[in-house]
Amino acid sequence: MFKSPALKVLLDNVTTTKENLLGHEVEKHTCNFCGEPSYFDFKLHEAFKSNSFGFDSILGSACCDSMRNKLTEIRSEHVKEFLEYSIVLIDELSTPLKYRRFRMADLKGEQHKEAEVKIRASFKKGFSGKGFYIYSAKNGTGKTATATIICKTICAYLGFKKYEFVNYADFVSDYEQLPFEEKGGIIEKYKTCNVLLIDDLGKGRLTPSSISNIYSIVNNRSNNELITIFTSNMSVADIRKNFDSSVASRIFEMTEIIEMSGKDLRLN
Repeated sequence: MFKSPALKVLLDNVTTTKENLLGHEVEKHTCNFCGEPSYFDFKLHEAFKSNSFGFDSILGSACCDSMRNKLTEIRSEHVKEFLEYSIVLIDELSTPLKYRRFRMADLKGEQHKEAEVKIRASFKKGFSGKGFYIYSAKNGTGKTATATIICKTICAYLGFKKYEFVNYADFVSDYEQLPFEEKGGIIEKYKTCNVLLIDDLGKGRLTPSSISNIYSIVNNRSNNELITIFTSNMSVADIRKNFDSSVASRIFEMTEIIEMSGKDLRLN
């Protein structure tokens, strides 16, 4: 459950008393720093409307510079708490249902340690265009769940309303069945969306068309520094050998590499 550290600091530094006003008992809040009346009102749903996650509304309730400075010191703690424990309102309709519930607080397993460290390092940098390539030779290590957590966190932090999820094998199959006039539109969507998750890259059939399409998508996203998250059972070296070297080199350039190890979580 989300509990704002900033709101706690605000409340801890305000003295609340009760007064009788026109026959009604009302609360009076006084700032402990300056002694002036303090008015604050934090609405959780407002926190979803900007990438300050409600911090700006709390800061606006501070009545003096001393209080504002105190709050500013813990802005990052407020944002971190929000991202870890809130259900961020992101449009996830392209994501399979079972992956929509995951959030940062669920990165608890041994196999998540490297992923968590790299995600938090990117969080501190503000997600400046670089994505992640998450791979494991084993199935069921949590690659896709971790990838969706990353996508939601990035969207929340940068203020994007949605990300696109595409499974590579489904994409190859579905693309072949699309009418010609619709094929360009689907490729363009994946080339230009703010955040894209390509799941299970290299799994299933490799066709000249699929290789060409993935190259076009990856190349455009790399050139425009758009954030792309990949999951795969192949290392980048395997992608170079079995898939396409030009795709592999761009993936290496545009992502942080995360290897997921450990047991199959689906079997436990």
